[in-house]
Amino acid sequence: MNTGGAALSDQEIRNCTARMAGQDGVFFYDFLRECAQVDSFRNCVSSISDDNKDKRGDEELVLRFFALKNAKELFKGSVKDWLDSFMERAVFKQVPFNYDAEKTEFKKLFGLLDKSMGEDAFVRFRGDKPIGGLAPAHFEAITGAIHGILADLEKKDPKDIRNKLIEVVQATNFKEVVGPGSNSLQKFKGRIEVTKEALSELLI
Repeated sequence: MNTGGAALSDQEIRNCTARMAGQDGVFFYDFLRECAQVDSFRNCVSSISDDNKDKRGDEELVLRFFALKNAKELFKGSVKDWLDSFMERAVFKQVPFNYDAEKTEFKKLFGLLDKSMGEDAFVRFRGDKPIGGLAPAHFEAITGAIHGILADLEKKDPKDIRNKLIEVVQATNFKEVVGPGSNSLQKFKGRIEVTKEALSELLI
């Protein structure tokens, strides 16, 4: 599995471990792969680096979304440990996970983001100009905020959603929870809440 001699990434190790766990593990791994090929998701995360994608970074983002949606309480400060724990529990059916329902919401959420942000979904901004590559903290903040209010946001103009997201990722209170020490539990919860509050202004 590692004939090139290079160290495996965390997600590559998870994928190998899942396959060794039997049919349930193979099924979960195949599910992650299928979600990573959804066109709207691929467009939204197209700012991921080629090196990261080669190491299954896109599949890790899929896993991160489902962990955000279903197991935020497992996060204790280490992204690796959090994703390891969630994937293990999902594979061994220790947490509820309805594959059909999860994939439906995944497609709806990234369909919304693709319409409003496209390839700029998870990058930083300077004014109205996107800069840099995909920022994992932005991915957490935006997807974690949207899934709870998805049905209401689907009724809103994609341009309004785009403008609000560009505004919030440049706001001082957002920058305070994505900077140094961004993997602390306080900042993890804070960036999701700041983003959700901002998006909720569109629903008033």
